[in-house]
Amino acid sequence: MKIDIVYNRSELRGLENKTVIMIDVLRASTTIVTAMANGCRAIIPLAEVDEALALKGKDNTLLLCGERQGKKPSGFNLGNSPLDYTKEAVGGKRLAYTTTNGTQSLLAAPQASHILIGAFVNLRAVVNKALTLGNDMVILCAGREGTFSLEDAFCAGSMVEAVNTSVCNLEIEDGARWGFYAVKSLKGVLDSLTDSQIFTFIANTKHGKYLNSIGLQDDLTFCARQNIFNIVPEYTGKEIVL
Repeated sequence: MKIDIVYNRSELRGLENKTVIMIDVLRASTTIVTAMANGCRAIIPLAEVDEALALKGKDNTLLLCGERQGKKPSGFNLGNSPLDYTKEAVGGKRLAYTTTNGTQSLLAAPQASHILIGAFVNLRAVVNKALTLGNDMVILCAGREGTFSLEDAFCAGSMVEAVNTSVCNLEIEDGARWGFYAVKSLKGVLDSLTDSQIFTFIANTKHGKYLNSIGLQDDLTFCARQNIFNIVPEYTGKEIVL
């Protein structure tokens, strides 16, 4: 089995017969996992706000959800805070969902055999699911507006570390090797990191500082929690389901 990390969706190549794990820790993948854990029926990922509004015009039962520059677009039901995606808000609902980075990345990998959604909140579950599928893996970091995102890279490296403990003769490609070594270096001699340590790390990233500046520190705390959900959303090419 081979594993690699792609740090920008523009670098995606040759995904046939591979399993992709899309990561957008702050906050799309965390929010998607949370919504599905709280009973959301399906999520339709869209590239543009106008697409979501048009879809709502055809199906009034949809909830409009997402963000631009971290904030809820005008006319939307929910923004992109995972804390808002409660059972009361999304249980049994279908969502039209668009974000600056996460949904764009999902839409960039249609040729993959499977597209799974992962974050710290379901890290172990998504790694186990990818392993059961048996394909080579590509971990796709959503990044931030086409640039490198440290929090996504850190989560991706943590996934490589988890896979490496489960697979004999794992072939770690260069991108994955860099992420793996970076995580090992940050952890030092520790076997694992606490949620508090991960919070401190992601809160000091560029995007973490931006979210904090617009009053979303509670989101950062939630996004740093590890393995609180044992589910794996998958993008089918049309919608995200369990």
